[in-house]
Amino acid sequence: MTKIDKTILIRDLKALGLSAGDWVAVHSSMKAIGWVEGGPVEVIESLIEAVAPGGVVMMPLFIIPDQEPIDLAVKPTYLGLLTETFRKFPGVVRSPHPTHSVGIYGPGAHEIAESHRNSTYIGREGPYHQLALNSGWVLHVGTDFNSSSIIHLADVLAEVPYLDISYPLFEKAFIARTTDGSIVKAQPREVPGDSKMFYLIQEEMDRRGLLRKGLIGQAPAILARASEILDVAVELMRGNPWQFLCDFPYCSACRKAEKLKNPTAGLAHG
Repeated sequence: MTKIDKTILIRDLKALGLSAGDWVAVHSSMKAIGWVEGGPVEVIESLIEAVAPGGVVMMPLFIIPDQEPIDLAVKPTYLGLLTETFRKFPGVVRSPHPTHSVGIYGPGAHEIAESHRNSTYIGREGPYHQLALNSGWVLHVGTDFNSSSIIHLADVLAEVPYLDISYPLFEKAFIARTTDGSIVKAQPREVPGDSKMFYLIQEEMDRRGLLRKGLIGQAPAILARASEILDVAVELMRGNPWQFLCDFPYCSACRKAEKLKNPTAGLAHG
């Protein structure tokens, strides 16, 4: 078994294109990286050091809402070992959104997090929008664009017709107590939809030569500019938003969205 340590991880991150002062949002599979000597903490430290000094590291800390009020000081994320370790990592600030909070580490983390207070789930002016506006990167480690949270912001910017169609669990407002003790409420507006077809954006960016590819440890990795992801995604969504609906028959969000395209779908003809 190949042992992976911080020296290797930082080397791989810099070879991919990260450097001092960069902002980067990370979507990861800890298992894909391989056996890391210091575990997820060492991966997080490597990410921070790769963009130091002055860099910002972000990870999604999304939750499944199962009780209210949601306590963001203790509520774990369902997005895997690395993100949950990041949530508890010293210095990480959790943004004040009940279900789609973002963990942020680095200079200005509190201000970046606070931008989420009056934004929607993954909406205008929120942390992912700040990432794009500050020439930030999106890094996929052992994952692909089907987990790329910023593409939900493209849904918002493109104003896709199905923007406010919710999954069953997200059809109501949610209340949370933030890490500073204040109360926030999220309305069911601009709710992130299905992401199974986001690979279409990855394929188009690959065709245009906009992806940097390499390895982080043993994991295939992709690095792309957040602003370029948004540009390509918005272009494709404005051209044909319906191509981003999945064909899974039990996906209620996509099946409801289809009815906006064809209101008579499923009706009997007499």
